[in-house]
Amino acid sequence: MRTFPRYSFLSNCSLGATYITDGALMCCTEGSELSPLILEETLPVLFKNHRFATTEDHLAKKNITSFGLCVLLNNQQCQPLTFRKWQSDTASGGVRTSEEVEDFLNSDATTVCERGGVICFYTDGQY
Repeated sequence: MRTFPRYSFLSNCSLGATYITDGALMCCTEGSELSPLILEETLPVLFKNHRFATTEDHLAKKNITSFGLCVLLNNQQCQPLTFRKWQSDTASGGVRTSEEVEDFLNSDATTVCERGGVICFYTDGQY
């Protein structure tokens, strides 16, 4: 994967309000590379053969993997620690899973790495 100078791609983090699907690329303010969002095959809602992401898709190693080298780890391999749900200012639809309603994930959403980085979307995955 191509590496990027720190912050060079952050200006792209405002895609407008589109829905995020599997394969969307994310960036972190403290990382050196883009990283794809990984979704499980449990959500039944598809768009152009892509699964919709929800605000629950925020877990490190499961949904969010390495962003290359981390500035906060003295340029060692990024190991995201994400415990907080995605946050967005844009209202979205939702889908009922079991007894809960999960909100669809919008492209303006962000989450925080407990190491100090802010994670946002570079692309929405809708190719």
